[in-house]
Amino acid sequence: MKPLLFIVPALPQPPTTGGEIFNQRLAHGLAAEWDLTVATFADLGGSAQMTAAEFERRLVAFVKGGVEPGPVLLDTYLYRQFDGALDRLRALGFGPFIGFGQAWYPGRYRSFLSRARVQARLMRLLRRLDHHVVVSESLESDYARLGIPPAMVDVVLPGFDLASSLPSAPSERSGPLRVRIAGTYMPAKGQHLLIEAIERLVAANPDLPAVMRIEAIGPKGQAPEYVRDLQARADRLPPGLVTLSGATTQPELWKAFSDTDVFCFPAAGEGLGMVVVEAMLCGAFPLVSPDGPLVEVVGKAGRVVPRDATSIAAALSELLADPALPSRRREAMERARAIAPAWSQSVERVGHSVSRALDRVMAGQDGPRVGLLGRLIPGWLPR
Repeated sequence: MKPLLFIVPALPQPPTTGGEIFNQRLAHGLAAEWDLTVATFADLGGSAQMTAAEFERRLVAFVKGGVEPGPVLLDTYLYRQFDGALDRLRALGFGPFIGFGQAWYPGRYRSFLSRARVQARLMRLLRRLDHHVVVSESLESDYARLGIPPAMVDVVLPGFDLASSLPSAPSERSGPLRVRIAGTYMPAKGQHLLIEAIERLVAANPDLPAVMRIEAIGPKGQAPEYVRDLQARADRLPPGLVTLSGATTQPELWKAFSDTDVFCFPAAGEGLGMVVVEAMLCGAFPLVSPDGPLVEVVGKAGRVVPRDATSIAAALSELLADPALPSRRREAMERARAIAPAWSQSVERVGHSVSRALDRVMAGQDGPRVGLLGRLIPGWLPR
């Protein structure tokens, strides 16, 4: 089997985010076709706090310890650490370098200057890679907008276990409107926007708990102060209206989604929004922010609203009184079924992308790099 080096931040057990799940599936699935070596922060004896220089030193020592040169599949979450290591690995015979993009990281920053700095650093690395695999057409468009030719980018949606084990279609029901949000608690996911929207609705209707119930689900460890603030705000609302749950098992999460009328996900910086697709597969109607991948996912089977509490509150109020919501939920399920691949398909497509990139390099057909302003620079060729 041909060698393949897969560099990712971590492979926690169990995985808790869409990116971690995709990386876990690739690490398992690609090993069937490639002589796979996985390198994480832990494998390098360090952590995410490593400087770029320390990461480079440790990664070079790691591969010199017995990793055969070959293609490199890199999770682009490592854009802050990897740029300096690229030339060192290329000099050791590694390549081509394929970036695996699962999110548009600059979109997660509120400050214009912060977004600009992150975008400049990310694009410096992306433009130096030989090929790219991204998880949505929206990400592909982001890359093209900033100068990476579409021919250098393959789109591979993540897989979904639910694609081969679909729940039954939702039926009409009575009782309070069940609204859920899921994902790691952090400002980029937007739990605070949903809480603020509920605060606004309660101010207009103190009896809101009789007609609506809200639950957030997800890991709480990444942003503890953010979680504490959310909990304090939830505690000031009428009892039973808002529940802030922690992480749960995948089967329990799917069960919760099957018991959901509206899945609210006002996120920013998403690569695709795996959790939205899962909620839709379970029959929840999606209410999402105008983040490119989320708009792409829901299509005409969901609702897109500005990423602010006022708009979210207005949308929830309208959905609360919408007699067509059961049929909208079924349309969302049908939409998700039409776009969600199985994991075996996703892993196979990533493997094909790596093989094609390798074949082009071997045949001397790899294209030139892209300059800072999107100009083709013949001198930026693979070594």
